[in-house]
Amino acid sequence: DVEILHPGDGINSDKQDFAAFPVSDNELYYSSNVGDRASIYSSKRENSLWEKGESPRNFPVIRSGHFANGAMAPDGSRFYFTVCSNTTDPWNTLKTRCEIFTTKRVGAVWSQPERLPDYINMENVTATHPHVVHQRGQEILYFSSNREGGRGGMDLWYAARDLGMDDIDFTFPVNLGPVVNTL
Repeated sequence: DVEILHPGDGINSDKQDFAAFPVSDNELYYSSNVGDRASIYSSKRENSLWEKGESPRNFPVIRSGHFANGAMAPDGSRFYFTVCSNTTDPWNTLKTRCEIFTTKRVGAVWSQPERLPDYINMENVTATHPHVVHQRGQEILYFSSNREGGRGGMDLWYAARDLGMDDIDFTFPVNLGPVVNTL
């Protein structure tokens, strides 16, 4: 028994709106290519209406490429997202190259984004659609990539880092294997 409701024009546009991520019961981050460039937006719910989406408050400015597909760490301390290169057909997953970045919350503002290490953002492959969980003292980053060692196309991978550390030193990515990934 699920009721599906349309959030209205505050969020949905005549462009592509995607990758919604609830930050709280009344705030939603999502991606949209309004303005012909994918960007991350924030919308807050006032009573039952969602306000018009805008750049998240105090979020760093990303000057080039498409940035989208965000995921907040469970404790709200980090936000992961992808920056994708401009190509002649930016929505063709075979031609688009994306890399995962993170920004840390420092008080009320977000730090300048950091590109994750080369062993996650490998040359000539895509890493995108991050999702983050905290388990057993670790932050686990799940993501999609067409890197070598997969079963074909875009596979799901994960890498982990210790929560007690303030760096972005993750373990080398591990493919989720044939039970999850298909040819």
